[in-house]
Amino acid sequence: MGKQTNSNYASLRILAAKLSEDAAALKKLAQDKNQQVRSAVAENANTPALVLAKLGVAAEVNAMAI
Repeated sequence: MGKQTNSNYASLRILAAKLSEDAAALKKLAQDKNQQVRSAVAENANTPALVLAKLGVAAEVNAMAI
């Protein structure tokens, strides 16, 4: 099997942030060093309001992404 790169891991974290329904996973991903991962969390309709607030996103804006 090929060697995993940081880019591969970032891609997997972005995908997880987009698809996750698990609030605990989204909370952890919201703290990721990769800005694209944090953006994907912010765009996820399942992200709790408290996590959105920590990301600096209004819950109303997140709801419009649906």
